[in-house]
Amino acid sequence: MGLLFFSCDRESDPINNVTDPLIGTWDVTPNSNGHHTLGVNENGVFGVSYGGDFNFLGQWENLTHPQDYNALNQYYQFLYEGELAEEEDTIHLVFESNFKAFHYGGPEGTIYKRRK
Repeated sequence: MGLLFFSCDRESDPINNVTDPLIGTWDVTPNSNGHHTLGVNENGVFGVSYGGDFNFLGQWENLTHPQDYNALNQYYQFLYEGELAEEEDTIHLVFESNFKAFHYGGPEGTIYKRRK
C-alpha cells in the first residue's frame, strides 16, 4: 500500500468570499496626485485619502444582482458626504482572480491593490 501526499499552494485554492470583496484597504501608487488610498468598511462607510491633502467620506453599497461575492465583476454606488455631498458615483469594478487587486475604468484604468 502506498500513501499519497499532496501539497496545496494557497494561491491555487479556490476563492470563496463570504463578504464583499471590496471591504478592506486599497492603495494606488504611483498616482499623478500622489499616494491614493481607499478604505472600505463592512458597515457601509468608505473613506478616500489623496496623500493627506484631500479626505472624503461616504456610504457605499454593492448593486450587483444577484449578489455573488465571488464574481469578478461588481457594481457599486458611492454617496459622498461633506463638501461632495451632491456627488454620487455608480461604478463597475473588475477584480483580479485572486481578489488582491481590482481595475477601475476598464482594463487600462487605475489598478487598486489590497494593502497587506
